[in-house]
Amino acid sequence: MDKQNPKVTVKINGREKNIKDTDTPKEKEEEVVWVLPEKVEVSERKVVSIEEVRNEKKKQPKKPKEQVGKISIKKSSFSAARKFIVIVGLAVAVGVGFGMFGLNTITNDKQPSPVSQSPSAVAVNSAVTNHSEQTKATEKELKEDAKPGATATVDAFPIYIVQAGVFSSKEAAAKAKESLSGESVVFGQSNAYTIVVGASTSEAKAKELSDAYKKSGEDAYVKSYEMKGAAQLAESDEKVMSTLQPFMANVMDQVGKVVEGNKASSVSEVKKELDKIQEQTDNKEIGRLIKTLEQSVSSLESFNQSSKKSDGDQATKYMLTSLVQYQQIIKK
Repeated sequence: MDKQNPKVTVKINGREKNIKDTDTPKEKEEEVVWVLPEKVEVSERKVVSIEEVRNEKKKQPKKPKEQVGKISIKKSSFSAARKFIVIVGLAVAVGVGFGMFGLNTITNDKQPSPVSQSPSAVAVNSAVTNHSEQTKATEKELKEDAKPGATATVDAFPIYIVQAGVFSSKEAAAKAKESLSGESVVFGQSNAYTIVVGASTSEAKAKELSDAYKKSGEDAYVKSYEMKGAAQLAESDEKVMSTLQPFMANVMDQVGKVVEGNKASSVSEVKKELDKIQEQTDNKEIGRLIKTLEQSVSSLESFNQSSKKSDGDQATKYMLTSLVQYQQIIKK
């Protein structure tokens, strides 16, 4: 009988495997048993008692309880990009903050905020200011009065005149004046000599006077006229001349009423005021001017009583003469 091929038995995990050895010659075939070490099953479960589990739980450290409502922030390293963004943001915020602070500081310096004061403080300051202003005004007046030879010019006095002709020479004007039936005077200004037959403070009243003269057959027309001069008068005389202007205007208007055939009004009060003004000056020329105005007022009073044309003509004559005297004083 032929010999059977020897068998090789291999135990893997406790189980036998038959492997034929085809490379071994038949004459030397022998049965060899190979025993491999058994592998320990990884998934083998260990039986643990309940007591061991309890003891194991006791040995484990207790984890701290997480508090409700608190957010735990873990420290982590920012990336390079985040760090760059944070740095740039902080730099911008700081720059804007310093810029706004500087702007507010400069604005406050240029526009200081008003300091509120209590009513008592305001009253005290106001009283001090008023007293200081009054003191300064008094000192100024005393200094002006103490100035030797202080002078001033009289303010301009605008009126409207009713003129009967203009001539290039004084002689020609005087000759034409003699031919007029009514009262008149000659104003000389810039080589032009004007014959004046009436005057008023308003253009409308001056036109009424002009119409009244035209009815008598005389040519007359209205022109604006300004009485002014550069004469340096003593301050006291300048004040008197300025005070006389409204009284002269009143006399002109009252004379205009008389020329139209009406009675004058309030002339007695004007005369009283002129007497008071006369006491304020020692200037002889101003004294003559005031005297002439008083004569015109007296003629107006006479006209109110008699209604005679001659009294009215006298009032016109003195009124026109006062205008000439006024200009002679302010133009010297």
